[in-house]
Amino acid sequence: MTLTKIGASLSGGADVIHITHASHPFTVGQVLRSSGSAGVYTTAQADSAANAEVIGIVVQDIDTNTYAMALSGRITADGVVPVATAGTVLFLSPTSAGALTTTEPTTTGQISKPIGVVTTSNLEMIMINYRGEVVATSTESWDVNGSELILDVDGDTSLHADTDDQIDVQIAGADDFRFTANTLSILSGSTLAIDSGATLANSGTLTGFNSNSFTVTQASHGLAVGKVVKSSGSNGAFATAQANTAANAEVVGIVTVVSGNDITITTSGEIDVAAAVPNVAASTVVFLDPSNAGDLTATEPSTDDQISKPVAIVTHQNSKMVLLPFRGEILGTGAQSVADDSITNAKLANMAANTVKVRDANSSGDPSDLAVATTQLIIGDGTGFTAAALSGEATMTNAGVVSVSDNIIDEANLKVSNSPTNGQFLSAQSGNTGGLTWAAAGGGAVSWEGGNTTEDSSTSTSVSDLCDVTSLTIPAGTPIRVWTAARYGAGGGDNASIGLTINGTAMRTPVNPAVASQGWEANGNDDMDGVWILDIGPRVTNYTKGLLGFANRHPASGVGAAGAMHGVNAQAALPTGEIQSIVHTGIVASGATIATDEMHVYSWAVS
Repeated sequence: MTLTKIGASLSGGADVIHITHASHPFTVGQVLRSSGSAGVYTTAQADSAANAEVIGIVVQDIDTNTYAMALSGRITADGVVPVATAGTVLFLSPTSAGALTTTEPTTTGQISKPIGVVTTSNLEMIMINYRGEVVATSTESWDVNGSELILDVDGDTSLHADTDDQIDVQIAGADDFRFTANTLSILSGSTLAIDSGATLANSGTLTGFNSNSFTVTQASHGLAVGKVVKSSGSNGAFATAQANTAANAEVVGIVTVVSGNDITITTSGEIDVAAAVPNVAASTVVFLDPSNAGDLTATEPSTDDQISKPVAIVTHQNSKMVLLPFRGEILGTGAQSVADDSITNAKLANMAANTVKVRDANSSGDPSDLAVATTQLIIGDGTGFTAAALSGEATMTNAGVVSVSDNIIDEANLKVSNSPTNGQFLSAQSGNTGGLTWAAAGGGAVSWEGGNTTEDSSTSTSVSDLCDVTSLTIPAGTPIRVWTAARYGAGGGDNASIGLTINGTAMRTPVNPAVASQGWEANGNDDMDGVWILDIGPRVTNYTKGLLGFANRHPASGVGAAGAMHGVNAQAALPTGEIQSIVHTGIVASGATIATDEMHVYSWAVS
């Protein structure tokens, strides 16, 4: 393309270029922008910042594939200049692509884009391609990009941020305040003023502030500046104090600022709010008034039961005073009681070093001071106290560390679940008392898990419990053997039968003793005794009937099948989890007795 100066008959001296664009769609007077493709243009429109980036105005439709576009300057081409009064500013239209309008766009999001100024209606204009401005509402942001934002008419009050992460506030031509991250700086010669009248100068001088003040919000508080207040008894609420009772005279502070429902209370230090300081001479002590709630008085209360409560001392008449942290004194001519919890440690007589206060007697009376040396404990014996150190088998440092002497702890001092017999060893059993159990030594594969050495007997013709072993913690999958001594007293009956219950579930129920060969047969009413031996397998899924047992019997008369055995088998599924209890049950024919004793449970290691 070629930049060509076109004569007045076309554009009046504007900078014009010829554009080759096959079958271009443009007409004279249309405003164009880049289409985004090299050397190709499209109509501009003030509906977005991108669409409003104007390049020029079509001033001649040369032919189907060529047109002329003015970039700037004086334009007199026919069909370009609208009918408008001289001096009218022409804007890019936000609603009609490529069109000019005499109405400046004002809708949020549109672009105010001045294109030119009419110098002669319908004949001549000056094209001035100003940068567009996005029309925004007050809630939208402006990107001034470090430039100064002028705020007032004469241009000497502004905001500027030409230093990164810093905002300077200029008022009347001077920088007065500066904002940086989390900081407001008061610059030289400036003062921070608070509506309450308090100020903070650049020099650091505080006026009307008090670091020992706090502000609360309390609806309908009825308080004014200068009122002395106490807690109202409700959380976070305050009321006027008065020196008529001890409770009413418990002063919290003085009101120094009131703003609607917000009140600021100063609790200590200097008060320099004139409305809060009485109009009395400097050095005057002011007291809480016993007659007028919330007021101060220069006259000390003197009537019985009133409270002499010094509140402050005036340092500048009617302008400054210092609060006094004094407790009030109840006035009276007779004996006076001291309020509960009112005597502090500081009010008590001094105590000697390393002493504690005790009542060293078995009766009420005055306390005394008891000396306690290093590593000593205070020990009561019912008649008083003794300070003594641990001695004998144990000692203690002054850091509380207790040490036991060597070769001191014997069998009697151990916490074990059972009593030992000679030859047993101490075995860890987490479920037993103390976590320890005396157990018989074995070859390493068999462990004694528990036993019962007390005889249990029954004459019942119904199933009854005999010996049991409880508090077991035999893990799942562990093989077990149960040994039990048993005896049978015929007493005219026929048979007796013994069963087994594990974890509360009957594994084998005692059979009917009247049925021959289903229990211990009487063999002519003969008494018998023997042993039951039960083996319980590993108990895993699909293998839960692994109970094998046998019993031998020895008739007292020697008649019968001495040593005959009766096999037992599991009737119910054995538990696959931890075994916690094993119980023998029994049943006899009428008049007979069945008994068990010396029941012991052993387990085998599985690896």
